[in-house]
Amino acid sequence: MLGLTLQETGRGVHEWSELAALYSRAYADYNNAAAAFMQKRQYGRAEELLAASLQIRPGYAVAEFNLGLLYKKWIGGQHDML
Repeated sequence: MLGLTLQETGRGVHEWSELAALYSRAYADYNNAAAAFMQKRQYGRAEELLAASLQIRPGYAVAEFNLGLLYKKWIGGQHDML
């Protein structure tokens, strides 16, 4: 459940990009969603989600690994897992 402080709720309507940083597991959710898009070969969307994950939690090893897989598949034309 996403909780906001009283100060945050008083600021009005929020975009998800603003709230994601307040949600402690957003980085993992972005990574998991990116993996689903990779399976559907929607590499552009997967890249956006992995970038969002790494913006929230720089150095997140799982997202960095998935980004490497993404580039291997997307640029290299490979569609198999390591």
